[in-house]
Parts: sequence; structure tokens; C-alpha cells
Amino acid sequence: MRARQVFLESLLAHDVNYIFGNPGSTENAVVDGMFEYPELSYILALHEGVAVGAATFYAQASGRTPLVNLHAGPGLGNAIGMIYGGLRANVPMIVSAGQQDTRMRLLEPILGHDLAAMAAPVVKWSMQIEHADEVSLAVRRAHKIANEAPKGPVFLSMPLNVMEDETEAGPEGPGVIHRAPAAHAAGIEQAAAFLSKAAHPVIVAGDGVAQDGADGAVGRLAEITGAEIWFEPSRARYPVAADHLAVRGSLPFDSVGMRAIFDEADAILLVGGRFFEELWYNADTSPLSGIKADVVQIDDAEARLARFHPIDLGLIGDIEATVTALCDSLADGLDGKYRAAAEQRLARIAPHREQRAERQRARAGEPGETGKVSVPHAMAAMRDELPADTAFVAEVITTRPDFDGTFDYLGINDYFGGRGGGIGQGIAGAIGVKLAYPERPVVAVCGDGSAMYSIQALWTAAHHDLAIVFIIFSNREYRILKRNLDEWRRRFSINSNAPNPLLDIAEPPLDFVALAKGMGVDGAYVNEDHGVAPAVRQALDAGRPFLIEMEV
Repeated sequence: MRARQVFLESLLAHDVNYIFGNPGSTENAVVDGMFEYPELSYILALHEGVAVGAATFYAQASGRTPLVNLHAGPGLGNAIGMIYGGLRANVPMIVSAGQQDTRMRLLEPILGHDLAAMAAPVVKWSMQIEHADEVSLAVRRAHKIANEAPKGPVFLSMPLNVMEDETEAGPEGPGVIHRAPAAHAAGIEQAAAFLSKAAHPVIVAGDGVAQDGADGAVGRLAEITGAEIWFEPSRARYPVAADHLAVRGSLPFDSVGMRAIFDEADAILLVGGRFFEELWYNADTSPLSGIKADVVQIDDAEARLARFHPIDLGLIGDIEATVTALCDSLADGLDGKYRAAAEQRLARIAPHREQRAERQRARAGEPGETGKVSVPHAMAAMRDELPADTAFVAEVITTRPDFDGTFDYLGINDYFGGRGGGIGQGIAGAIGVKLAYPERPVVAVCGDGSAMYSIQALWTAAHHDLAIVFIIFSNREYRILKRNLDEWRRRFSINSNAPNPLLDIAEPPLDFVALAKGMGVDGAYVNEDHGVAPAVRQALDAGRPFLIEMEV
């Protein structure tokens, strides 16, 4: 077989069904060869970042490992920001790029570069295939490493001439790999001992809870112990359904705010995540510094245990199995007094949830400015009009409190967001979520600045006839950067309140409906509160991609 045939059949052997890419001449082995394999579908993007963003969210929503095919040095360079987001979100995917003919290496040909070195900082593993005999093993190893905890992207550089060489080393599948069981029994007993004497336990749940399907186990643990559940401040998923009776919401982004929550805790359980990603330096950078609580961390990856913050106990094992074993250990030994106290702790959470809901309802009832849509009202109207099984792809930064306060019922497969801080992931990611959930309504919500980073995704949605509703909140500025400018001035004693015109994107005004139309997507413009609900209904009835621009 030729190496390109081995490569494509190896993908099939590893249950890869989608290739996301933007084609180029060094990728002919994939973009021409795949037509021999109808089981593989190519999702065509007009920019490499869109291809990676779509693949990243597809992997999260489907639980499968996609392939991303990029074009040599410039294509890989275009994609690196999105690959970084996949790395921070622990998303398994194989990223490949066509490399120039190795016989021209010393001539430094056009498009040529050290691709494996370029990719290395933003992937778990990076290599260039040098011989046709390596292809099968390279794919098998790439898939294995991508799916080992903590999961993440890997990279293969594929020289044009090597992919046309012949080999007798045929495709091989991954085999059956059973994951590690629950953590060691002694560690589970020690964790149970910490929790069984706690009067104010707190659980911080990360994306790994959703990725491992451990939401039910974590929810049960909260019910047994009466622990509050807090989410990571930056997250790609809801680790536990937002309407679970123990959920308090997301932690604040700064360690000072987090420590205010942890100060009263006497047991803190960290489950499956990075937990505390901050933007600003604080002299005491750990939210756990100085607290008197016993800190227990559960993860399926040893690399994350105690990596950033001190802990008293670490448990390595399958997250669902470990938390379930912890629940069983606790349930067997708790007396009636503890159970009553746990019920009282849970009962104290409900008023906090109701107060937040009441605040959000009040905000939604306030009229917006003339010629503008009120974001709280828009969120409420969207909730009223959208089907209950809608999957959201949200790149909401300054509007996130309104989103979280309104859609306070979403489960682990109902929300997908980007990690790492790079913008533009949402509108591209909606492509991947719709491919994973073809029968569900999919709604992408993002700001105007974020949307322009990957606006070409609209063309891909139209090209592949993906019925996605794109909602763009247009405030004509980089609002989050203005907030960060104020914070920078405060932290570094910059005595100024001057505006910064570099943070405005109002002149000339962006016309998202016209942009969408130019890429084959119908749209509607809304600048009054009463126009939101009809526009959402129109988008749902379209049965194809549709964009709503809301002037907010």
C-alpha cells in the first residue's frame, strides 16, 4: 500500500469519521486520496483557525477524536491560536499538516519549515513522519497520546513524497484499552474521613467531570455531604447540571474573590480540572493559601495533581469510579446527625439560587435604551423561544453573568465554550457541535469582536447546510478590554480615565447581516427589545444557518 492509503485507513481503524481542514498542495495525499474512502467526511473551512475550532468543539460534544488537516507552515501558523485553545481544554484531536518534499529540504522551498517544532509548544506530542513504514505506528501513537489523561491535541508532519512511498506496514487499530479503575482504597477512605467531619464542605468541579461523565457521581456526593458545588471560573462545559440543588455557580476569576468563598470551608474537594486560572497577579497568588480546610484533589491525570496549588490528599483514578467509591464509603459510615446537618447545608443553598434568579428577572424587566437591545431581556426572550434541548456554543465574555443567570438549567452536554482566553472559538465551534448533534438545535452566542476572528465559519455552515442559529451581540467595542484597561490602571496606579480609541470597532460599523448574506447565510438585524423573540422564531423556522445581529 502507499503511505497515504495506510494513513487514511488507520484513521478509520481509530473511529475517525471527520476531517476538518483547509486544503493545500502539500495535502494532496489526504484531500485527493480520501475520495477512495466514503466513510470519511471532509469539513471544508476557509481558514485554518476555523477548521481547528470546529474540530475542537466536535471532539468535546461527540467524544470522538477528529483529524485536522492543515497546509504546511503558513496553514499551521494560522491555526496555532486555536490549537492552544484545544490544549487548554484538554481536547483529543490529531492535527496534521502536509510538509514539502524532503528531497528539497536544504533548498528551503516555499511553504517549507520545521513543522514539528512549530507545533510542539501547543500540543502534547509532535513528530514528522520520515518513512512510509512509520505511518501506521505514528497514527496509533498519536491517537493514544491524544486520549491519555490529560487529553489534548497531537501533531503529525507528513512530507508529500513520503506519503506516496510504498509500505507493507498496514493500518492497525488501537485495540481495546480499559481505563484505570477508582483510586486506591486507602486514599478513598482518607478522603471520606476528611469529608465526614466537615461542617462546611465545598466541591470545585472542572471540565474533567463532564468529559468523564462523572456529573451524576459528583452530584450524589454533594447530596450526601451537603457540599456546595462551584464551577471553574474558566470552563468549556457545565461539569454538573446548573439546576442541581447544590450548585452555587462559577468561582470569581481572582484569587481574592475565591478565597472569600473558601475562608469558611473546612474541606475542599477539587475534581477534574485546572481550577484556578487567573488573569491578574496577586501577591498571594494561591486561592488556597492560608485557609484551614483539608484540600483533596481527584483527577485521572497525575500531572495535574498538586501542580499549581498545595493539597493535603491526591487521588489518581477514573473520576466517575473514584467519586462513586467515595460516595459509597461515606454512605456506609454516616450517622443520622451528619445526614441531618447535610440536609440543612443543602437547604441553605436554595435561597442563594433564588436570589440570583430574582436579580436576573429584575434585570430582564428593565427596558433597554432606544435603538438598543437590553442583553438581560434578549437572554430571557431567547430562553422563552428556544427548544429545551438546545445546545449552546457560547463565547460570552462581558455578557456571561446574564447568560449564566438566564440559562440556569443547562447540563453537561448543553453548553460548550472555549478555554485559554483566545477569542473566535465560539462561531467556529458551533460547526463542530452541530456535526456532533445533527438532530438538536444549536445556537452560537458571541460578541461582535469575537465573531470577526472566525467569521468565515458562516460560509462553512452554509456550504455543509448546517442549521445553526448564530446570535451576535454587537456593542461596537472590545468591552472586556476596556474593563481590563480600568483594572490595569487601578493595579498600577495609572491616574487616568481617558478613553482608548483602539478599543472601539464602531467606525466603519460592521454589518453582520450583510457579511452573512455574502457567505450564503440569511440574517436579521434587531435593535429593539420587542424584536428579539420574532427574530429567534424566524431563525428556528429557517431550517438552515441563520444569523441574528443584536445591537446592544
